[in-house]
Amino acid sequence: HYEQAIAIHRETGNKRNEGTFLGNLGNLYQKQGQLEDAIELYQQAIAIQREMGDKHNEGIFLGNLGAAYRAQGKLEQATELHQQAIAIQREVGDRHGEGLFLGHLAILYQAQHKCEAAVELYQQALLIHREIGNKRGEGIDLGNLGETLFRLHRLNEAEAAFRQALPICDETIPPAAGAFRACLALLLSQQGKFDEAHS
Repeated sequence: HYEQAIAIHRETGNKRNEGTFLGNLGNLYQKQGQLEDAIELYQQAIAIQREMGDKHNEGIFLGNLGAAYRAQGKLEQATELHQQAIAIQREVGDRHGEGLFLGHLAILYQAQHKCEAAVELYQQALLIHREIGNKRGEGIDLGNLGETLFRLHRLNEAEAAFRQALPICDETIPPAAGAFRACLALLLSQQGKFDEAHS
């Protein structure tokens, strides 16, 4: 259906909608693991958004392109694209997009063993998600922050982050809550709090 819609928008000269549909088709391909196709579609969508002067969607699709590169293990390209996406989201005042891509950039830094920088980004994302009332984003940021602090052996701070994340994730994303609960149990075991770890 997306491909038919793109063809119609091309025929009618509706570039803005064509760009949006290309980006949405890229999202679909990315979810199906067809990363090369997704990347090609995101690049086309970004070019159209730039031509149309649509900064907001340009930023969204830059971030999505970064996510596709991250899935391919191309961390440097993904990092650069997320930085561009964050700058654009700040410019257009999209707090949701800014918070989302700050969290994604933090994940990239964590994967590159830049844990101190990741902590700072998670904290920035967390502030935004709290400000705009995005509970799901808040829970994920707290849990990821906990994992990063755990890697840095800042165990008390990590424990506090996990304990804040769990009730939020139980409510909004139960699978994430399970993963963070396992991390907290491991952390408590390392601290010798075996009774708490098994409760």
